[in-house]
Amino acid sequence: MTKRRQKLQIILPSGEICKIGYLSYCREGIVLGTPQTAGIDTSHLTVLVKERKGEKILESHITPKDDSQKRRYFPATNLKEITTQWDNSIGENIFFELNDADLKEEVLYITQKFSDWIELLNKTVYRKKYSKKEIIHILDFENLAKKVPQFVHELTESSDSFIGLCTAEEIIKDSSKIMGVNKEKTMLLPLEDKLFGVNIPIFTSSQLAQNKDTDNLSNPLEKLIYSMGISQYFEEIQNKKFLEKIFEK
Repeated sequence: MTKRRQKLQIILPSGEICKIGYLSYCREGIVLGTPQTAGIDTSHLTVLVKERKGEKILESHITPKDDSQKRRYFPATNLKEITTQWDNSIGENIFFELNDADLKEEVLYITQKFSDWIELLNKTVYRKKYSKKEIIHILDFENLAKKVPQFVHELTESSDSFIGLCTAEEIIKDSSKIMGVNKEKTMLLPLEDKLFGVNIPIFTSSQLAQNKDTDNLSNPLEKLIYSMGISQYFEEIQNKKFLEKIFEK
């Protein structure tokens, strides 16, 4: 069965619809691109998973719209090696229980009320539209603009019922506080009578944008993302001011 092509559309607060990008499936992977809009160089990113000698290898490249320009290839990555590196160097450090000293630290808390509002706003702004050949992901900022004033009003009237400061151990004792974030940017989650941390900085390292060779990347996740060419592709789109040109039309 052929997988349906997926597209992204944005509805501006004015009601104008902007076609932003698409994701199509090919035999060994996916193609990510931007719509063929007049006056904008719309290169596309191809990510493939190929099998060599019984092992899966990830390869990717960016293809310019202009045939006179060469494709931009990225280093191939062995997916089994990446998984092994992840398990050995990072996996065990992602999720851990806080000690007594950590529980006494002041942290930022988030309540269930805040979470409920975020879920409502997410449902307001995002929806899918299906056809036989396509799935269209829609970000409806026109609809969101109608809900935001009420959210801002409630947040202004009673901010501490949404977000505030407390000691980490209070998140365990107060069921209305569903999570927290400490100064190390670790996400804190209560589980029964204990508090656990999720090491978010592992996923947000700044090395990725600075390195041009996967051999210089110590984080397996960074190496995988760089090999896929995703950050480089979006950097290219940003440099060409694609979104600015789309919204100007």
